[in-house]
Amino acid sequence: MSLRLVLLSDFVRLYEDAPEKLQQQIAESKSDAAERLAHNIAGVAGSFGALALMQIAQDVEHLLQDGEEDLEDPLYAFRLEVRRFVAAIGTLAEKTSTLGLGAD
Repeated sequence: MSLRLVLLSDFVRLYEDAPEKLQQQIAESKSDAAERLAHNIAGVAGSFGALALMQIAQDVEHLLQDGEEDLEDPLYAFRLEVRRFVAAIGTLAEKTSTLGLGAD
């Protein structure tokens, strides 16, 4: 498996449930943890070129920093972008495996 696929698989393992974790952290008033999670996802997404996910994660992080309480729409957008990126990773892994391109 290529290093890129390993790193992408790590993203899925670490962050696939990030929308639920983020929602839970917000519900439990753990804004520092929620900000960190959004910040980490923005950075990792940016390093993979997932710019839409990076942007919405940054937006959520900044809203949390500003103490915004109405996060329903941004969290929905965040959830969608995480799902899209995870699905794209799955598609890439499947195609790479099918074509025999996963070897280094």
